[in-house]
Amino acid sequence: MSNRRVRALGIAGEGDLERLERVGRGRCGDVASEDAGALARLLDCPEASARELQRAVRRKLAPRPASLLDLCRPSAPVPFGLPSVDTSLGGGLPLGVVAELAGPPGAGKSQVAVTLAAGQAAIGHAVVYVDTENKFSPKRALQILRESQCGPHPEAALRLIHVRKVSSLRELTDLLEDLDLQASEIQPSLVIIDSIACVVRSDATLSAVARSQLLSGMAGRLKQLAHRFSLSVVATNHIAFLNPGGLAGADSPPSAISALGNTWHHAVSFRFTLLPMAPGLLHGRSAVETSAAGPVGAPSKQAPNLRAFTISKSPMCPCLTVPCAITAAGVVESSA
Repeated sequence: MSNRRVRALGIAGEGDLERLERVGRGRCGDVASEDAGALARLLDCPEASARELQRAVRRKLAPRPASLLDLCRPSAPVPFGLPSVDTSLGGGLPLGVVAELAGPPGAGKSQVAVTLAAGQAAIGHAVVYVDTENKFSPKRALQILRESQCGPHPEAALRLIHVRKVSSLRELTDLLEDLDLQASEIQPSLVIIDSIACVVRSDATLSAVARSQLLSGMAGRLKQLAHRFSLSVVATNHIAFLNPGGLAGADSPPSAISALGNTWHHAVSFRFTLLPMAPGLLHGRSAVETSAAGPVGAPSKQAPNLRAFTISKSPMCPCLTVPCAITAAGVVESSA
């Protein structure tokens, strides 16, 4: 919270903001921790005014208490449009959380992301779609809206999907800070980052320690953003396979881990995985067995659009795997 810009709080005049930023004191933590006398001299104002500004900053930074009634009051979740998954999650992804959608290249993570965005826009909810790989397709979003028939005016729904393009971790960090200024106006129910791994690995000049620190800070900002504005955050991520194809022995099934290490691994409350799958893979298998023995590599030639969607981590339901398919109407549950 202390890294937020004072400008984002709307509690200071433009002249004071310019003075603070000119000397590198534009962050909330700088103002809150500064000596009141020094702050008064910096702003050329009475010390009482400087103390009042500090109190205003601290009030904004302090977390708002919530009663049990507030916590129990139902809020509309963000549905995936996969009935089995949404039912297990109590209607969809809860608001105020950060979730990860992981999968290998070509699995269809962006297809799920666009389906989520189109679904929210169709019911009148704004979405912020952060495109880090420059591959967001407005035509695909419009196709999903038209084919799914989930809204009477698909073209109008596109106005509710706000696309932002970034190419580095620092740009993404700056964008998240700017959302503090924009979220009150846009009022999004969903923020999508597609993909998080792309920007984290894009800057070769960063050391592993610096990258980890930036990632940790960004994860904290995502959590604050989700909680402060009561929205859901979904970030797509790459996946790595350990022992692909059971090479270590017949009794060792392939296992998958998300990229970005422990810093990111513990930052998300929900984790979903999307894997290509062969027809009939789920037949006669439990969700856990399917997840453990799920196929790797390219989609099956017999069913190139068939996928296995798994709830891998959730504080509110057990693991579950359901078949789904990539169609003109988006990613939908399949009977395979």
